[in-house]
Amino acid sequence: PTLLESNSQVLLHGNSDDEAADRDLQIQQEACLPVCGEPLPPTDEFPKDADEYLRQVQWERLHIPSTVDVDIPVKPPKQRKRRGVAANQGSLLAQFDEADVPPDVSYCPEWAEDVAAAFWQLRLHCDQVRERVFAGATPSRLKFDDWRGQCEHRRPATRFLAAQDFVSINHLVVVAVDALVDFYEHLSPSMAPTAPAVEDDSKPAIVFDAGKAQVLDQLCEWAFAALTFIEMPLIDDTQYQLQRLRRTCKKIILDLHSSGLAELP
Repeated sequence: PTLLESNSQVLLHGNSDDEAADRDLQIQQEACLPVCGEPLPPTDEFPKDADEYLRQVQWERLHIPSTVDVDIPVKPPKQRKRRGVAANQGSLLAQFDEADVPPDVSYCPEWAEDVAAAFWQLRLHCDQVRERVFAGATPSRLKFDDWRGQCEHRRPATRFLAAQDFVSINHLVVVAVDALVDFYEHLSPSMAPTAPAVEDDSKPAIVFDAGKAQVLDQLCEWAFAALTFIEMPLIDDTQYQLQRLRRTCKKIILDLHSSGLAELP
């Protein structure tokens, strides 16, 4: 064969391959039924055969506009009947209400703005340290049990935290929040109103000694350190852990204040 004939066969073969690929991807559809003749406008009479019906369908498809405006009446949503607790006090999520911290132990907006600005600068510094550490070493990844041992026996260190990868820091957030929640749950029973009374009413009925204060201080350091190295954007589980941290901190403040222990030893 000549060069022209060879090129023609290649082009025909290539086109057939492209058409087959288009059909596989449902870009191009094959004709299911053969149609003989031009599109036929519909009449009041029934089509004589299937071919006439398909020709009428082709004519309608060519004359129907691609965009149709339709007025849909808007119906008000149906009100579902609420039962149980949700019927009397709103949604179930509203039941996880938090008591407000008294103004005398709460923060002021000006103080919060200064702390937020300082904390942002601290996070920028931690990012710079992490970049320098990652440039010369492979990131480390600790498991939950490893972080529990760190939180129990050590204090947080900047270079150690900077060497951890994204997953490892998120593990630390979970461990640090769990530790604070467990600390509060073991501490709160002794703060209950049913605690044994003492003869001197000026002294609190609970014992929050220097040892417990040191444990709380160490756990808060780990939680604070985790927040300085956590990466944005926050994943769903991390947002949930931060909500737990917020609720637990408010409960600790309220209990210490109501028990007369707002000033830790």
